Amino acid sequence: MNQLKTIIHFTRFLIIFVFLIYGSCDAENQQHNQFEEQFIKIHDYYMLDNGIVDANRDDFLDIYTVNHTAISSLLLGNGQGTFRDVYDQWGLHHQEEFPGLEDSLDEPEIKNESGLYIFWKERQIHIKFVSSIKSAPSASGYLTLDSPVKIKTNLNCETTTKTTLLSPQIRKSSIHFKFDSEKSKGLLVIQPDMAAVPVSFQIKSQIPLSLIQVGRHKQSPSSHHFVLRLKDRHGIAWGDWNGDHLIDLAISNGGFWGKTQHFSTYNQNEIFVNKGEAFIQVSDFIQFEKNTCRSRQTAWLDLDRNNLPDLYVSGFRSPNQLFIQNPQGQFQDRAQEKGISDTEDGFYIWFDSDLDRDLDLFVAGRENLVLYLNQNSLFQAHHISKNPSAHDHSDPSYPHFGRSCVSDFDRDGDPDLFVASPVQCVLLINDKGHFTLSDPKSFGLCENAFTANWVDFDNDGLLDLHCVPGGIYKQTNEGRFKATRMLSYSNHEELTDARCHWFDCDNDGDRDVLISVISQKSNKQWSSSLFENQTQNNHWLQVQLCGPPGNPSAVGTGVVLYEQKGQRIYSSVGAADGAHYSSGHYRVYFGLGKQARAKTLEILWPDGIHQEIKHPDADQILFISHPGNNRP
Repeated sequence: MNQLKTIIHFTRFLIIFVFLIYGSCDAENQQHNQFEEQFIKIHDYYMLDNGIVDANRDDFLDIYTVNHTAISSLLLGNGQGTFRDVYDQWGLHHQEEFPGLEDSLDEPEIKNESGLYIFWKERQIHIKFVSSIKSAPSASGYLTLDSPVKIKTNLNCETTTKTTLLSPQIRKSSIHFKFDSEKSKGLLVIQPDMAAVPVSFQIKSQIPLSLIQVGRHKQSPSSHHFVLRLKDRHGIAWGDWNGDHLIDLAISNGGFWGKTQHFSTYNQNEIFVNKGEAFIQVSDFIQFEKNTCRSRQTAWLDLDRNNLPDLYVSGFRSPNQLFIQNPQGQFQDRAQEKGISDTEDGFYIWFDSDLDRDLDLFVAGRENLVLYLNQNSLFQAHHISKNPSAHDHSDPSYPHFGRSCVSDFDRDGDPDLFVASPVQCVLLINDKGHFTLSDPKSFGLCENAFTANWVDFDNDGLLDLHCVPGGIYKQTNEGRFKATRMLSYSNHEELTDARCHWFDCDNDGDRDVLISVISQKSNKQWSSSLFENQTQNNHWLQVQLCGPPGNPSAVGTGVVLYEQKGQRIYSSVGAADGAHYSSGHYRVYFGLGKQARAKTLEILWPDGIHQEIKHPDADQILFISHPGNNRP
C-alpha cells in the first residue's frame, strides 16, 4: 500500500514537472514567435554601417548600407515589409563612368566571350583575358597607382613592376602587363595596400574599346586611357540641406591610414543632391575639405538654430569638423572656434541633454565619458567619469569604448543614455542635465553588448532595451528590466560586431528590427535578418515632422508626450536612429499601452516655436508641419 502511494505521488510529481517544463518552453516559444524572420537581400560584404531613412519621402521607411569600397544597398520599402534595391539606378555608385565598379565577392558573368575584363574582387584588382579565337588581338597595357602592390595570381601574363618613391608617405607602383594571345585565358590579380587610391590604365589600342569590360556591369570605357576610382565610404548623413523637400546625403570617406593630407586631391568627402529618383554628385561645387580629418561618424544638425542644417564629421585620431551653413548655401569648417575640434576620441551622439533646445555632444571616449555642453553655440567640456569600457589592452581602432543610445527610459522628462560596449556597458541617468553613472546590472540590464537600442517593442508605454547578443530586456512597472531571451544569440562567443535598427517597416504601429552581425570566420561577410514584429496588443503613436524651409527633416526638434495620467515622456528627432556612423532615421515613436489617445503632444522646434496638439488619437502616424512650412 505504501509502495502504491509512493508510485502515485511520484507520478503526480512527474506530471507536474513535465507540465512546468513544457509550459515554460511554450511560453518562451510564444515570446520568440512575436518576431517573424523575413528574407532580405542586402549587400553585406565589407559592410561598415547600415541604417534607416525615408529616401524618397513616400512615408515608407527604407534601408541603406555603407560598405567601404564595396557595393552598398539602398533598399526602398513599400510598406508591406518588402524592399527593392535602387543603389545603381539612383546613381550612388562610386564612379559615374563605371557603374558597378565597386568591390564584391563575385565576378561579372563571363560566358567565354572574348575580351579584357577588369574588376575588383575581395579588394584585389582582377584583369581577366578571354580569347575565343586563336588570332585574337593582343591585350597589353600599363596600370599605375599610388600604393605598394603584390601580384597574387599570374596566369599566362608577362608582367614588369616598377616602384617609385614619390615622398616618404607615397609609393607609386607601375605594372606593365601583356597576355599571351595564343592562350584562350589569362588572369592577373593585383593586391594594393590601399584599395581606394585611383588606378590609372593605359590599354594598347590593338584591342577595341568594345572588348574592354569594366566592373560587374561590364561597361566599356570611352578611351584606352581611363582611371578607376573607388571610395572608402564610412558614414552617410541624410538630410535636406538645400530646402527643396528632397532628402540629400553627405558621405564621409576614410583617412588612408592616417595619410589623408597626402591624398587630398582625390580623397574628399562626397555630397549628393536628390533630383527625384536620382542622386547627382555635387562635390565639386559644395566641398567639405577633409584636411587631416580621418572621417568616421557624420550627421546633419541645426547647431545655431537658424533652420539651416550644418554637417558634423568626427575624426579618428584626428580633428573633428563642423561645417556651418550660411544663407547662401556655403559651408565653412568652424569646429575649432566652437570648441569641438579636439574632443575625446570615440563614438559620439548629439542630443539636448539639458532641454534648453540646443544640441549637446556626448562622447564615449577611449578614456573618458565627456559631455560637451552647448552654450550659445560654444561648447564646454564636462567630464562625467572615466569610461569603464576603456582597457589598456583594447585595440584603439575598435569601438570597445562604446556606442550610445538615448531615450527617456525612466519617464521623468529628460533623456538618459545607455552606452553599449563588448567590454563593459554603461547606464547614465539624467537628472535635470546632470548625469549619474549607474551599473546596468543593478537594473537587470546586459553588462556587455556590441550594440543596443531603446525600444518599446510591445507598445506598453515602458521603454525596453534590446542588445546584441543578449536580446530584449523588458522593463517592468518598477523601472527594472528582465531578460526575455527574445532575439538573443546563443553563439555569441563567435560574434565580433553587430548593427541593429528598430523601425516600423510596414507602418502597422509596432517596430520591426533589422539585425546585422559578423563572426570571426566570416571573411568580411556580414549576415542580416529582418524580424517583423507580430505584437499588436497595445496602442501607439508615431510622429513624423516636416520642419521649416532649410530644415525639413526637423533635425534638433524635441517631442514631448503627456499621457492621460500626466506622465511626461521626452523624445527627439533622431533618437530612434541605430546607425553607428550614419544618421537618417527621423521618425519619433511612442507606445501608449491601453490609452486610446494621449493627453497632449508638444513640439519644441529648435528656433523657439512651440506647438501643442491636444488629445491626439492613437494608432496613427501623425504628420506635423512647422508653422512656417506646409508639407508638400
